[in-house]
Amino acid sequence: MLGEIEVSALIVSHGRVAVEKAIQSVLNQTLSINKYEIVVIADKKLEVLKRFEHHKHLTIKYSERTDPGGKWAEALRLASGDIICFLDDDDEWVPDKLEIVMKTFRENSSLGYYHNGHTSIDYDGTTLEGYPELRHYYAIAKIGYFSTIERQSYKSNFQYLSSLGAPFNSSCINIKRELLAPHIDLLSEGMWMVDYFWFYSFAVSDHDILIDTRPLTLYRRRNDATGDFLNNIRNNRKQKTAIYERYLFSHKTYIAMAMGTQLENYLSWMIHKTEIMLWLYNNKTDCHSKLNSIVGMVSNIPKRSHTGLFSSILMGLASGIGFFSTKISLNFVEALERIGLSLI
Repeated sequence: MLGEIEVSALIVSHGRVAVEKAIQSVLNQTLSINKYEIVVIADKKLEVLKRFEHHKHLTIKYSERTDPGGKWAEALRLASGDIICFLDDDDEWVPDKLEIVMKTFRENSSLGYYHNGHTSIDYDGTTLEGYPELRHYYAIAKIGYFSTIERQSYKSNFQYLSSLGAPFNSSCINIKRELLAPHIDLLSEGMWMVDYFWFYSFAVSDHDILIDTRPLTLYRRRNDATGDFLNNIRNNRKQKTAIYERYLFSHKTYIAMAMGTQLENYLSWMIHKTEIMLWLYNNKTDCHSKLNSIVGMVSNIPKRSHTGLFSSILMGLASGIGFFSTKISLNFVEALERIGLSLI
């Protein structure tokens, strides 16, 4: 059992004025303010942050880094809590979020990673009833919650855990600091895709994971063209290429933490799939490299994962078509996205 733990609430600001509401939602927690700290890393001195600068329960640091990974790494180096809870600057927490998080970790000594549910809101704070959620939300809704404490056989089935949304949305992720501490430099180097970094830090540990549907986070949905997930059909091909390039860069960095573990195989599979997707979008890769990516993907298909096998088959089909017609291949990929099938 954990003792009297401290929780660190980390907020990274990207210059959005909604950070004021994010901070206030942390200050309004039912958990005693003496049991947690708040660390805010900001990339510009917003007017709304000035009123918090001398708050005795907040630490605010202005960073020269513009990438998420660098700023989150700075926040982690300032954190002293045993449990780390992340909050993006345009999201909020419900009042009893930290109280539930602390209680959950205390009751499960082997727990290292706790992912809570969310409620979608717009920029006015209005709940978005019937808003189309991501496909994994439907999966976890069917089972209510998922815990490797009870289902140890799934502990290394990273594709399955990912399909349940385990790496999705930092504002829903809570993790023991000891899992992150050895890898902070990699986070800073990887720069992007920090949600995956939190998940991979759990995946190389011997701790358990709990995925819970209780909506402890208010997830503010963007109205712009960037959408809410990696291969959103609303993104144009230039945007998708830029996103996949960041995804590939981060994963090639994060794989260093996985060498010699079961996660290495999974990350290699993800890297090769992303390479294939990139050459479908930019069509600049030579034939030899294309074949190497396909072979690498096939040889690293996650074991005991039907969804991984299915995804690889679809990706193989898309890449096969791509040798003859990039246009037809991309139309095939985008048709899959329209029916909710993500290849990455």
